[in-house]
Amino acid sequence: MSFSDMVNQQDIAVCERVQRGVASRSFIRAYHTKMERYCHQLILRYRSEIN
Repeated sequence: MSFSDMVNQQDIAVCERVQRGVASRSFIRAYHTKMERYCHQLILRYRSEIN
């Protein structure tokens, strides 16, 4: 297995675990870090425009 294939498989596993966690009824919400502020701004803008 090549290095990139190994990394890709690890990324897939992490994403699958995150999705299972988010789907859990005990999950309330997530917080954005300072590095994700633009993502957060986009989400807020999107929400305001669809309502």
